Amino acid sequence: MRIHDIDFDKSIDEVGIFLTLDEAKELRDSLEILINNPAEHHGHIYDIPAECKKQIIVAVYTKDNINMFDERSRKLIEEDK
Repeated sequence: MRIHDIDFDKSIDEVGIFLTLDEAKELRDSLEILINNPAEHHGHIYDIPAECKKQIIVAVYTKDNINMFDERSRKLIEEDK
């Protein structure tokens, strides 16, 4: 597991996520898509889709899709930095 603090561009060890029931279902559905098709490699969950003020980016990485990620994401995945 890797957690990226995008604002400070660093790896962190812990994050709290508080979701509404609908947001939790959206996260579940996004993860289901990624589990069944890792080539998709990431998805976005927004608090209010039209506004995109808050988002969770979830990704599933495998040895087969690692090259689909940008350089910064690969460094995070491979080095946890």
